[in-house]
Amino acid sequence: MNQTKIASSVLTSALVLGATGFILGFVGPLILTPNANQGPLLGIFITGPAGFFLGGILGLAIGIIREYSQEKEQLRILRLVPKVWTWLLWSSAILAAAVILFGIIYIPWHESKCSPIVNSRTDLQKRDKSLTKINARSLSDADIMLLQQFSQLNYLDFYVGYAKEAKLTDAGLKII
Repeated sequence: MNQTKIASSVLTSALVLGATGFILGFVGPLILTPNANQGPLLGIFITGPAGFFLGGILGLAIGIIREYSQEKEQLRILRLVPKVWTWLLWSSAILAAAVILFGIIYIPWHESKCSPIVNSRTDLQKRDKSLTKINARSLSDADIMLLQQFSQLNYLDFYVGYAKEAKLTDAGLKII
């Protein structure tokens, strides 16, 4: 048996499945639950290492099958297994690339429409009017009138996570 080819199969499979697992576990939660701040940890600690480990084991099995099927002429059907595996590795790499591309497009769009963090009048005008929570940072008294557009608003915070002094005065609070 050619140990170099088996090692190559193990390494290739581990890297491709590990990277795919990492990408799906990291970018997937950013797409599905964008406000969950610990979502990407799934890719870092679970799906990435699990994909790497599983890819290594499956790569070992495929490498052994590839070498064994070349030695035994009567087992031609086994030659299909490495070809199918190569197709699956390419498919997972394409899936990972598609998830990255979708994330690059979707995440900024979602952030601009649905993020509860508002830093300016322009941010406030861009947000979806069905937001129920807004963290209004740096809004002035003149910007407060724009909050009336958010008919489902039930949580308004002027301070969370921000160390700058607010532009809001008592006059703006009276409007609220």
